[in-house]
Amino acid sequence: MPQFSNILVVQPAGAGPEGALQCAVRVAAAHKSRLTVMSVIEELPSRMLARDPSLVGLWNEALSSIGAELDSIVSGLRDKGLDADAKVATGAEFIEIIREVLRGGHDLVVKNHEGRARLKSLALPSSSDMHLLRKCPCPLWVVRPAHRGRFKRVLAAVDPDPFNEERDGLNIRIMELAVSVARTENAKLLIAHAWDLAPENLMRARGLVSEADLESYLNETHGAHRKRFKELISSFDLTGIEHEAHLLKGKAWKIIPELEKDRKADLVVMGTVARTGLHGLIMGNTAEEILNTLSSSVLAVKPEGFVSPVVL
Repeated sequence: MPQFSNILVVQPAGAGPEGALQCAVRVAAAHKSRLTVMSVIEELPSRMLARDPSLVGLWNEALSSIGAELDSIVSGLRDKGLDADAKVATGAEFIEIIREVLRGGHDLVVKNHEGRARLKSLALPSSSDMHLLRKCPCPLWVVRPAHRGRFKRVLAAVDPDPFNEERDGLNIRIMELAVSVARTENAKLLIAHAWDLAPENLMRARGLVSEADLESYLNETHGAHRKRFKELISSFDLTGIEHEAHLLKGKAWKIIPELEKDRKADLVVMGTVARTGLHGLIMGNTAEEILNTLSSSVLAVKPEGFVSPVVL
C-alpha cells in the first residue's frame, strides 16, 4: 500500500479550513508524513504595474499578509504534532504546483475543486484542475470544498482488460490508492469495472454474425473480463474493509458516474492518462467524460513512468 511521506495541500488565500486542508491533515496524521501548505497567487499584469508603480508596494503587502495567514495555519498544525511548513508562490497555479512537486519531491497533492468547465478541445484545457489532472506527476486529490469530515464510500474505477495487459500497472496503482484511502478513512470500498464488446452494435445492425455467434462472443468476453477482475481484486488484502465489486456491461464514461450516484460514492479513484508517450498533453476520452460528469471528489493517478511536460 502507498505510504505518503510528503504531502502538498493547496490552500486558497483567505479561505478557511475547507475540504482539502481537512483531508490533507487526516492523511498526513495517518501516514505521519510531512505537510506543506501552499498558496499560489497570480502575478499582476506588467501593464498594470507600468501604469501605477505604487501597486508594487501594495502587492508585496498582500503577499506578506497571505504568508502570515499560512504561517498561522501551519502553527496550529504543528501544535497538533504535524510536521508542517508554509509556502507562497506567484504565477500560474498549475505550473507552480507542479514545480513545487518536482522541487520538493511531493508524493500527493490535495486541493479544492475549482468548479467544472466542459472542455471545447482536449488540446486546450480550461481550468487549473484539468491541467493538473493531465500533467501533475504524482497522485492528485481534488476535494469538493463543501465536503466535510471523512469519506464514507470510495469508488475505485479500474479497467483490467484481458486483451490489453499494458493497463495492469495503472489498475494496481488505482487499487493501492483506493484500499489505502478506505483504510485511512474507514470507508466502504466499491470496486467497479465496465466492460463491453466494442463492435456489438455494428455487428447487430449489419447482421455480420448470427445471434448465436454474437451471444457466444459476448459470453466469452464477459467471462474473460470477470476472470481478470476477480484476479485483480484477489491480489489485495481487503481484510477489515467493507467492500463490494461491480462488473457492469456498458461504456465506462456512462457506467462509472451512474454507479457513483447510485451507491452515493463521495470519492472516485481513477486513472486520467492511459499512455506515457503523449507526455500528459492529452487525457483519454473516457477519463474526460467521466470527470465532466462526476459530482464527487476525485483522486487521480498516472501510470508508472509518467513524465510531466512541466519542468523546473
